[in-house]
Amino acid sequence: TVKCSSNEELLQMLNLTVTKLENTNSSDLPRFYYYRGYLYRTRLNDYQNALKDYNRTIKLNPNNDNALMDMFFIYNTLNDNYSMIDVIKKRIKIKPKDESLYYLCSVLYAQIKDYQNSINYATESIKLKNKNPEAFKIRGLSELELGMNEKGHQDLGYAKRQFLELGDEKSYKQVVYYENSFLNNQIQNTKNNNGINSSLYEINNSIQNLDIHNQILH
Repeated sequence: TVKCSSNEELLQMLNLTVTKLENTNSSDLPRFYYYRGYLYRTRLNDYQNALKDYNRTIKLNPNNDNALMDMFFIYNTLNDNYSMIDVIKKRIKIKPKDESLYYLCSVLYAQIKDYQNSINYATESIKLKNKNPEAFKIRGLSELELGMNEKGHQDLGYAKRQFLELGDEKSYKQVVYYENSFLNNQIQNTKNNNGINSSLYEINNSIQNLDIHNQILH
């Protein structure tokens, strides 16, 4: 074990190791690209170089889920929703039965106002897990955004019922609030559903409050 007194020394050691592995086309190369990327991200806060190394890792080993998760957190820090979606889609290829990944993709699509894709990914999440009130909620709100009022209220009804079954009264009341906001806007004949947009914005920016990151990691 080599002891390094500073991050700079550790980086220097990793640079030398990576160079040797590159010269020999070693199978260990993606692992050390990841180690260096992790150092850049966690200790040096150098996201640009971290992403370069994570991309090198993925190019050599597309199934390296740790690199993809680290990339997601970087893009989340940078508020880059499009790149987060790209990363989640790659993770879905690795874990096609993980309903939480489809749900997260649905939330991210809603955040960039691509409501049809939000509906599509929420649907895939529900197919994998029918007791899925958060997915019904985001799908219902996205449907309302597209004028699919009957389907939207139906899905929000499913969400409310499932939240009550889970004893989650707070989430149930949130859905009721979102529905009332939509109905009030209809009554006022507003041209754009500011209430629903506000509701979606609130949902889409509450990923950490929903512990979605923990769901993804575990």
